[in-house]
Amino acid sequence: MILAVHALAGGVAGTLTSSWPIAIVFSLASHFILDAVPHWHYPVHAEKEKMGGGLRELLLHVRKPKDLARYPIFRDMLSAGLDFFLGLALLSYLAQSFHPGDFWLIVGSGLVGILPDFLTLLYLLFPKNRYLAWFRKIHKKIHSRQRLDDRHLLGISSQAIIVLLIIWLLI
Repeated sequence: MILAVHALAGGVAGTLTSSWPIAIVFSLASHFILDAVPHWHYPVHAEKEKMGGGLRELLLHVRKPKDLARYPIFRDMLSAGLDFFLGLALLSYLAQSFHPGDFWLIVGSGLVGILPDFLTLLYLLFPKNRYLAWFRKIHKKIHSRQRLDDRHLLGISSQAIIVLLIIWLLI
């Protein structure tokens, strides 16, 4: 699933309770439940291109802004950043409009819903960190084996349907 879907699902988990600890557990669970369902992903270039040196390589060797585009990790950070901010903006709008009293709980739950993918991004930035590598293995085991990346219409439309359902639950 894309980050926006995980943020929205985490936000719904926050509406189910007024307890932060329970909201965190529900939000994390929502992430792994959604990842277990076959879905579409946008490409993660750094993973496919064997990192391109990771963050260290990016920071040490980029001299001009136009050089950034050559690094897969930079392209991944741009697409993930856009996905993250769009999802968080939509969740914030819905929380403020329909649940203003629980705004921070819902937005916080949305952030927790994204956390496992954020840890994956950290792994791509710091591939030698053994704790991140361990978490990445667990995350991949839970993740659906069936990928819809080459079936764009089915993959994207299924996520759109999930988003509409989540928005309905939030309002």
